[in-house]
Amino acid sequence: MWTAHTEALRQRFPTLRGQEFALTLDIFNFGNLINKNWGKFRVSPITGNSNIPLLTQTASSSADLATSVPVVQFNYRPLDPNKSGTIEPYQVGNFVSNYWRMQLSARVSF
Repeated sequence: MWTAHTEALRQRFPTLRGQEFALTLDIFNFGNLINKNWGKFRVSPITGNSNIPLLTQTASSSADLATSVPVVQFNYRPLDPNKSGTIEPYQVGNFVSNYWRMQLSARVSF
């Protein structure tokens, strides 16, 4: 997966009074500008993020915290939310960071 990346182009122009004028063009998620399938963050179909617990602690082997062993259960819901037996693939999330953006800025240095 291509990660979101920022590219910047800057051009400086001298002024008559020794000050400096600069124009900057920033392109956010440059990979998505090149190819519409790059730079996209994929998430689980049932959550809004990629933090999916695959194991859930259901109990402990004893009440003594020093010697107890956790009892865990495999969490199949993130992988098969409809319990259909087929694993659902991750989907592209609808985040601003999934699409390329551009901004132009100007700066005057004294």
